Amino acid sequence: MPSRPSPAVGSGDGALIPGLVISGSTPRTVLLRAVGPGLAAFGVPGTLADPVLTVFSGTKQIASNDNWQTQSNPQAVATAAVTVGAFALAANSKDAALVLTLEPGAYTLQASGVGGSTGVALVEVAELAKEHSVTLLVKDSAVSFTKTALVRLDAENGIRVYKGEVQVTTGDTPQILREGREMQFTANNAVV
Repeated sequence: MPSRPSPAVGSGDGALIPGLVISGSTPRTVLLRAVGPGLAAFGVPGTLADPVLTVFSGTKQIASNDNWQTQSNPQAVATAAVTVGAFALAANSKDAALVLTLEPGAYTLQASGVGGSTGVALVEVAELAKEHSVTLLVKDSAVSFTKTALVRLDAENGIRVYKGEVQVTTGDTPQILREGREMQFTANNAVV
């Protein structure tokens, strides 16, 4: 009977290796995390006890972290997680994380286990957008996202802001919709 491949992250051939592309012509600041122990709080069994996160540009290693609070500025990681709406990593956990400003190009991330350890891990990538702006047209309203925001947008049911804020403009009337608020779209306007 053939053996089933293990879903566990390990080292060497067992490392988790996703790619990342920064497009455009300007550098982007990103939060990168390899979470193992932090998943246990969500009921995930068999987590990777001590992940290491390494970032490559081509074959050149440009950054690495083992234990997120051991880097020169762990507060930047904690602040970035709050900014993008990611769950907090426990103090002194062995999860790995980096905040990097990357030039446009292709990158490879590698999450592996310290000392050949294996387990379930998650690799996360989130951009710390500063003033990027996205505008969506919904019915007769324009919804502009100028900061990092987590929203549910549905043309039939409206918009709910879970994190951050958005600007909704109906006609000539702009409204700021903040965290925890909802707005329903009607045929000619939006109602808070």
